[in-house]
Amino acid sequence: MRVTDNKFFGRVFTVIGVPFEDVRYSMENFKFVNELVAKLPSGCYAAKVAQIEGVDVSVEYRKIPGIPSKKLYGKIAFDKYGGMKKNPEVKELWEVQAIFKGASEKGRFAVLYQGWKSVHMFDVDADYLMQKYKTLYGITVARNEFVNVLKSKVPDKEKKALIELEQFMTPAFEEEISNRYWVLQDLTYFHSKIQQECGQGNIHYMCFSGPATPLPSYTFVTQHVMQETVLSECIQETRRLDKTTQNKALRNGPSTQPSTQPRATPCENPEWCKCNLVYASMIRHNSFGKKTKLCIPDKMGRLQNLDKHKLGDEYVVVECDSECGCSRNCPRRQLQNGGQKMLVIMCEDEAKGFELVAGENIHAGELIGELVGELFLTPQQEGDPTGSPVAKRSKPNNSSPLDRTLQLKMKDGPFYKTFSVFNPNMAMVSRQIGNAMRFIHHSANPNAVFIETLSRLIHKSPIIPRMAVYASKDIAIGDKITAFFHASSDSVVNSHE
Repeated sequence: MRVTDNKFFGRVFTVIGVPFEDVRYSMENFKFVNELVAKLPSGCYAAKVAQIEGVDVSVEYRKIPGIPSKKLYGKIAFDKYGGMKKNPEVKELWEVQAIFKGASEKGRFAVLYQGWKSVHMFDVDADYLMQKYKTLYGITVARNEFVNVLKSKVPDKEKKALIELEQFMTPAFEEEISNRYWVLQDLTYFHSKIQQECGQGNIHYMCFSGPATPLPSYTFVTQHVMQETVLSECIQETRRLDKTTQNKALRNGPSTQPSTQPRATPCENPEWCKCNLVYASMIRHNSFGKKTKLCIPDKMGRLQNLDKHKLGDEYVVVECDSECGCSRNCPRRQLQNGGQKMLVIMCEDEAKGFELVAGENIHAGELIGELVGELFLTPQQEGDPTGSPVAKRSKPNNSSPLDRTLQLKMKDGPFYKTFSVFNPNMAMVSRQIGNAMRFIHHSANPNAVFIETLSRLIHKSPIIPRMAVYASKDIAIGDKITAFFHASSDSVVNSHE
């Protein structure tokens, strides 16, 4: 008898266009919209009230998608919601956003409230915060640990003082209501809230360069966004892959019997796990005929020997789905559960811009996260220098599968990834829409690798191409997370706005 699935986190793909159904595949994991609108996360009552009753933030920070452009501020707002004699305190409007050292009394912390300007910070009893805001208090402890590690690496006293502000508040700094620091605090809070809703780790934004450094401005998402035409293409490709698998299964016997795995599997339900068979029948070779390498996690969910990966290698991961009959705790469901690591998006050098940094220790082979963005179909003529689809079709391609794979991957960069295994005519761009993984920079000596992953919770769902990011080496807290894009990549990427 098969093991039933536990409830999984309900992350959905956003599809821009007219809703449609498919007779074969479930649309349960897709949300159809007319346009993509960056909204505040669920809850966030004070921030939503501030959008109606508050005062504007500095003009240069008003257009960051999904970040409030107004704050509650001043005597009128405080008299209305702050617990004066005539008006009792509205507790929903005093939700703690961030906790800092630096309170005027021992045993208390300085607290920043969601939706309010920094001048309305108050000192709050530490025991109360530890009990009422246990999760946020734990996040604060982890942030402080990161800050202390960062300070230990910096000899410059002035820079140490800037870093210290990430955990230690001063009355004078609370009065600097137009300081960009508070925008970074909002990016940290609201993007982390979106992550938490999907069961993923927290994100912190920090900037220690000059005030001229552009702040990150993009729509934060945890799953891909696509047009309906892209989803239709994914369905067509899924039909082709599923048909290949079914033909293979017919040769191997009825599906009501336990699967005979061609290789060992760490799945919780190994007798019924279909992952290795799916790999063998679906994606043993990429779209150009180049053989791929299946990466199988150990019992802890870690992939092995990723430090041997080089440009042109086709590593793939296949995750369990409802056919395997395992729970969400199965080692072969890493991407479905999402990255759990605390990450820091940090700028130390204006020329380099913001970079992704490990907020905690990450072991080799562990999942860091998933690169998400907007999926789109690439123009067919893109690979042809003449720009002519007709000329492209008429030219024989005598290059090897390796050469064609390399040609495709030479297009990859921090904001652009191709899918040579699932569909070479499909790519993802994360310049305007994405998540923390878009801040990974190029390095000739990387510690992370992008791996195309076949992952769907429900077997009857269309396959959407996904790009996991795994640590290829041990990454210490405070280390920058880097990947190798291609030999001509710039080591400095200054456009991570």
